[in-house]
Amino acid sequence: MDRIKRKMSKKQKLAVILISVVVLVGIYLGVAFYRHLFPFTNKTPTYEPGTHVVNKDKSDAEKQAIDNLKNNPQDKTKNSQTDTPPAPTVNQESGKKEANVLITNVGVQNGTVSASGFASNVVESEGTCTYTFTNGSNRVIKTSNVLPNPTSTTCATVNFPASELPVAGTWSVVLSYSSPESAGSSAAKEFQR
Repeated sequence: MDRIKRKMSKKQKLAVILISVVVLVGIYLGVAFYRHLFPFTNKTPTYEPGTHVVNKDKSDAEKQAIDNLKNNPQDKTKNSQTDTPPAPTVNQESGKKEANVLITNVGVQNGTVSASGFASNVVESEGTCTYTFTNGSNRVIKTSNVLPNPTSTTCATVNFPASELPVAGTWSVVLSYSSPESAGSSAAKEFQR
C-alpha cells in the first residue's frame, strides 16, 4: 500500500488552528460558567452565615489619610481623638448634672435575665443604678451599685431568674442613674423573654 502524502495548505492549517482555539475557548467558557470563574465571577460575593470576612479595600477617606501621612510624616504623632467625654450639663430644675446613661447589654440566656450599663460622662462612687423592666402593666425593678472608672461610672450588672418576669413576650428596660450630684435615664431597650 502506498501512502498518500498530502500537504496541507496554509489556509487549511489556519482553519484547523482557528477551530481548535474556538473549541478550547468554548470548553473554558462552559467550565467558567458553572464554576463562576472569569468572566462569570460575582461582583459582590456572598458568604455563608457565620463566615468571617475582612474587607481589605480602603475607603476614599482612608486613602486620603494615607496620602496625607506620606506627604506630612510629622502628622503621625497628632491625635485629635480623646477618651474624655464632654462635661455634663446642669439641669436647671433639679440642679443636678445630667448623666448620659447607656444600656450596654440586656437579654435572657440559660433562664437568667442579665442587664448592664453605665453613665458615660460622670465619675462618681455614691450613685445608684435602677433597672426598670416593663411589659404592658407588668413592671420589675432591680437596683445595683456603681463602680467608678477614670472617665465614666459603671452600673453593676443585674442577674435574676427569667421567671421573675411574669409574662413571656417583648420586654423593655430603662436604666436610671441617680446620685447626690447627678441623674439621668437611658433610652428603652427591648428584648424577648
